[in-house]
Amino acid sequence: MWLETRIGETVLLLGFLLLAAGLAFWVIPAGIAPPRGTAAVTPRSVPFAVTAGIGVLCLMRLAALWLLPARPEAGDADDGAAFAADEDDTRHPWRLAAIVALCLLLAPVLIPQTGFYVATVVFMVAVMSLLGERRPVVLAGTPLALAAAIYALFELGFSIRLPKGALSAALPGF
Repeated sequence: MWLETRIGETVLLLGFLLLAAGLAFWVIPAGIAPPRGTAAVTPRSVPFAVTAGIGVLCLMRLAALWLLPARPEAGDADDGAAFAADEDDTRHPWRLAAIVALCLLLAPVLIPQTGFYVATVVFMVAVMSLLGERRPVVLAGTPLALAAAIYALFELGFSIRLPKGALSAALPGF
């Protein structure tokens, strides 16, 4: 059983590594124009740093997964009946990966229409709901707090303007 779990997690991590490589070598260079002149920190620096961090974390997890001894899990002692009962659990890594991939595919459609901040709130509410969160305060508060933190960091801290979308043109003062 532990081998199937390791192989599944390895495939998932390799998929995230490919996604990070695609972001670093195709999406980020295609979407963020390099500035004129020489600057140590460019608008590409933060996305590249985040993408590199994702890649490093995936590689670290792969190394730990295959180089460190496996820890016994609670369901390993039996014939796997405990695992079979939890197979439709909402925290299954394949379901999470599918939800994240769906959001990444929908982002180029939603962000130009609604703007980055509205799309962030919509995506977070959708992902949290699909992963099983049902508390209304958490469903509303967490995405709003994250959008506010991103606004403070990028707009106020780094002076990087994130896309506002067509919705902002329709709303005066937005």
